[in-house]
Amino acid sequence: ERLHFLRPCIHGVLHFRLEIPRLCPSSLYSANTIERTVGNLGEEVKQPSNPFANLAQQALERAQINSIIAMIPVLSVDRPVIPRGALDIGDGYVLLRARERYPHIIDGIQGQCIVDYLNPLFPEMDTRLVKL
Repeated sequence: ERLHFLRPCIHGVLHFRLEIPRLCPSSLYSANTIERTVGNLGEEVKQPSNPFANLAQQALERAQINSIIAMIPVLSVDRPVIPRGALDIGDGYVLLRARERYPHIIDGIQGQCIVDYLNPLFPEMDTRLVKL
């Protein structure tokens, strides 16, 4: 009766012990996954005059594309491994672009690592007023 108060990801954890050996991970058959797919297909509907026919057509096209890519993986569109605006700094580390709404001070070893990385790139930069 209080199931609607739980987030789906928390509710799924309650079923791990019993359901995974019997079925599979819940993300493969969960209603949340299906609802997300229907939502994505709904965004792709081109003509609102006949939404269900268009939704069925979008689902059919997506299924056909997925099956062709499964049979011929070379046709898959390669997506960038790192996010747009990020910088690969080697050894499996990626410097991500700023995304926070408010700046904050990074101190300690993390701040020193950032300063050590940026100093060779910007040696004459005045860092007295900079906040990361």
